[in-house]
Amino acid sequence: MSVFKCRAADANGKVSEFLREAPSEDVLIRELHSENIYPLSIQDITGKTMSSGARFSLPRKLLIELTDTLSLLLRSGLQLKDALDVVQTMFRKGKINTLIVYLLEEVMKGNTFYTALVKAGSVFPPVYRGVVKLGERIGSLDQALSRLSSYLHEEKKVRDKLISSLMYPALVM
Repeated sequence: MSVFKCRAADANGKVSEFLREAPSEDVLIRELHSENIYPLSIQDITGKTMSSGARFSLPRKLLIELTDTLSLLLRSGLQLKDALDVVQTMFRKGKINTLIVYLLEEVMKGNTFYTALVKAGSVFPPVYRGVVKLGERIGSLDQALSRLSSYLHEEKKVRDKLISSLMYPALVM
């Protein structure tokens, strides 16, 4: 699915900007029209990544650590900005620091965490972005990240079991 940055007007003429996932621009336009929202401009931002423009992927282990840490900090009562600031001091080197600094900058600009994740490009899987979006909508980002952390740990266990079960036949061959 592609992510589109939309500028649209509703039936009352109120103009707003938002991000929306859709298979194509045509499908997005049809969806917006069915919701009585009239697009003024639509821009595909799927291929665009962080401000440096460089694409990179985050190892699954670091993604799990980041999610665990953010979840813990948010459950302890910190606001998202403060939690990202603390996480930035914990992960001081490499790609993850660059990513955290970028996410913090986007949140400080007033963007939602979901929007920051989308703008980060393909670093975060769609299920990750979806759970964060849902958590923000219901006002429970800490619980959403906690569930996401559990999901990522279970996914890692399944992946590790699958790899280990495939290694035996490879060794026999």
